[in-house]
Amino acid sequence: MMNFFIKKIIPLILVVMLIEEVKAQTLKNDLVINIGGYSGYGYNKLQPFTGAPVIPVSSLGSEYFLSNHISIGSYVAYTYDYDIIIDSKQRNKDIWRGWDIGIKPTLHFNPFLSEQLKKTADIYIAGFGGYAYRALRYHKSNIYRDELNYDVDGLNIGGILGFRYLLSNKVSLYGELGKSSRWFAGGGIAFTIKSK
Repeated sequence: MMNFFIKKIIPLILVVMLIEEVKAQTLKNDLVINIGGYSGYGYNKLQPFTGAPVIPVSSLGSEYFLSNHISIGSYVAYTYDYDIIIDSKQRNKDIWRGWDIGIKPTLHFNPFLSEQLKKTADIYIAGFGGYAYRALRYHKSNIYRDELNYDVDGLNIGGILGFRYLLSNKVSLYGELGKSSRWFAGGGIAFTIKSK
């Protein structure tokens, strides 16, 4: 994954930065596609069986700007974690995975920033609500796996404080700190499809 990012994504960002003039990103009718990673979405009852405080999450989201400072969006996220147990006879891999899907209304403060900051930054707060599903599957060598395997799901809500740094008119980097039943953090890259 890191190799793909270095070879494909970074050169793309550099090319776009060279040919695009940087300006405010939050314009009415723009569509923004967010690709990122998170330390989970803060769901206490959906934490991995390993007891780890975070679970890795890959996320794809979109935002449609209703005005220069309000957007409505959706997100889908995939969670995957595993625990490898090695004993004298074999290596077992127990898997924890699942999906999240939801909506995310956002208030952007970019229109209220100074003229200089508008060109490079966007600060925003968002709420989110959605459905989450997780499944634990023990390794096939575990003779009790049918009794131990389980599924869990739930409806979740939370809030996010975010910062977006505009690399160009169409590309930006973002970081977010959020809270549901637990704190989580994440970030990624965003691509803007301009309305004009």
